[in-house]
This record gives sequence, structure tokens and C-alpha cells, in this order.
Amino acid sequence: MTSSKRAGNMKGSPGGSDHGDALMAEASSVTTEDTQNCESSEMKEEALEKKRKRKRKRRRRREGYEKCVYNVLKQVHPGMEISTAAMAILNNLMNDMFERLADEAARLKNYTGQVTLSSREMQGAVKLVLPGELGKHANAEGVKAVIAYLSYDA
Repeated sequence: MTSSKRAGNMKGSPGGSDHGDALMAEASSVTTEDTQNCESSEMKEEALEKKRKRKRKRRRRREGYEKCVYNVLKQVHPGMEISTAAMAILNNLMNDMFERLADEAARLKNYTGQVTLSSREMQGAVKLVLPGELGKHANAEGVKAVIAYLSYDA
């Protein structure tokens, strides 16, 4: 291609065609339109991504005794910390004791032929599962907690 032919196709050159200018304007308008469509679809994608991230950030519901153990620890020894492994061990211990007490109380309920699990069966289960003085102290604390709960006026 010669330089004179190249000069004829350039913008604003003498002897150049207006057809090239029209094509350039049309191409720029199409790219602007496509860019706007892409931007809006990208914005929609970003919005969906944000919603997905929000769903992922929801807290899991923690089941266990971790919070209770931590509160008791802070009441007894405010400056002391507890490791994750120790907390897991205490949580397993509490779950095991709960299952043992519930099973024994259900067994006592079936022996008496009652339908409802009452405090009497729970006290008997505590005496059977926990040895000696520990069972007596646990019963006393349980009775004290039930009385405090029933006398609370809110």
C-alpha cells in the first residue's frame, strides 16, 4: 500500500472519505453500548457475589457448653484463659455427664411408671451417677438453682 492511499483513508485528510468517519463513530457507539451492558452485568455479578458473601458470614449456631464454661471461668478466675483443646475436653465431659444423668433419670421414671420426668427422678439419678459427697453437693446446688429460678419475678 502506498502512502497516498493511506493518506486518503485517514481522518481529516484531503480527499478522504466521510464513510470512514461514519464507521469509526458507529464502532465507538457500539463499544460504548457493549461496555455499558458489560458494566451493568458486572455490577449485577458483584451484587450477587456480595449477597453470597453475606450468607457465608453468618455465624454458626454453636451447641455446647463452651459459653457457660467460659463464663464460670471468668467468675472464678478473671485473669485466666483456657485453650481450645481444654475447652473441647470440658465440653465432651459435660455432654457425657448430661447423657448419663438423662439416661438414669429416664430409667428411674420407667421404674415408677410415670410419664413425666420430675425433679425427684433427677435427684435420684444424681445420687446414683455421682459418687458420695459429690452427689450430695450436686443435689444441694440443683435444689438451690431451682428455688432461685422459681422465685425470680420478671
